[in-house]
Amino acid sequence: MQLNAVASGSPLPGQSFSYLWKALPSNNTVGITANITVNPVGPTTYVIAMSGGPCTVYDTINVFIGGLSVTHQITAITCNGATNGKIKLT
Repeated sequence: MQLNAVASGSPLPGQSFSYLWKALPSNNTVGITANITVNPVGPTTYVIAMSGGPCTVYDTINVFIGGLSVTHQITAITCNGATNGKIKLT
């Protein structure tokens, strides 16, 4: 999943914008660029801190992972030893 931070305005003279992404509740750093790719396995909150302007600004993104639903259809073999059976997953 791609997460993107978009800066508006300009950094202070002689500076550039810097970014720090953290995943909560672990508080692990997951990126230091404006755009990052994450692969959460469960609900995760991401906090971005952007500095370089007159103030450090923060934003929060909540990511929720939905469950997968799998159904199956079984076609039995027609005769002992045959190889024409099937299992279809959708």
